Amino acid sequence: GDLLAFWFAGTREGSPDVKIWSSTYHLGHWSMAQAMLDPSMIAKANHRYVIKVGNPVIYRAQNRVLHLFVVSVSVGGWSGSTLNHLTSHDDGKTWSKPERIVISPFFNLSTLVRTSAVSLSDGGFYLPVYLELGRKYPELLRFNADGDFVEQTRITAKNRMIQPSVMPISSDSAWAYFRNSSTNLDKRELFVSKTSNVGKSWSKPQATNFTNPDSSLEVVNLSDGRYLMVYNQENRSHLDLAISTDGLSWHKIYELENTFGDEFSYPSVHVNNHGYIDILY
Repeated sequence: GDLLAFWFAGTREGSPDVKIWSSTYHLGHWSMAQAMLDPSMIAKANHRYVIKVGNPVIYRAQNRVLHLFVVSVSVGGWSGSTLNHLTSHDDGKTWSKPERIVISPFFNLSTLVRTSAVSLSDGGFYLPVYLELGRKYPELLRFNADGDFVEQTRITAKNRMIQPSVMPISSDSAWAYFRNSSTNLDKRELFVSKTSNVGKSWSKPQATNFTNPDSSLEVVNLSDGRYLMVYNQENRSHLDLAISTDGLSWHKIYELENTFGDEFSYPSVHVNNHGYIDILY
């Protein structure tokens, strides 16, 4: 019944003093935040220079192992990033050394994470990722039941569709929603793709009835068959909840935050038993 949260914090995004922090929620209270990972630790483990870290994503596999994915950068901006993988077999009390995931035999750059992983029936999982080197597009990384990287699949080549939130809707079908980072302010539709063959191929992205202001979102299943979205629509001063029954047409049901000049973003959602939903942002 406890929660384990991870985030990155420091002077500002991309600053060398940014670290990965964690806290545990127990009996109604959050523990004091603990710094668990910084650039020097990743540099030492991978024998390479690291200037900044960010975007932690946590996932508990079916065998109860915790997988933590963290982005690190050795040179340049986020487009020069690499992906690091840590595991814990004792509910986050201790962790393995960060290991760099080799996705490409060539540059192995520009793979980033932001949204939750999705369990597969064989005990493995899909990790949604996105690339920012040149064109920006979303992919899936498949890991086997042992937590080893197996293969990658591009969801779409449509430019500037990043930070995919993948939501299974049956044993072989799922929706993938994208942050639209288009520079064209008149083309900020919220796009979605669908797979009907367990992620092997995806439909051409189609627009929903919502817009997206270049901001990450997350979509999850509810027990009654409806879908829940936590999202920014106008700007990051507003964070709202929406409901859909078909994955394409959405309607707002609740306003989580609305404070001009502040930012409420990067939501993470976990649906529990008995109808409880945890949202961190």
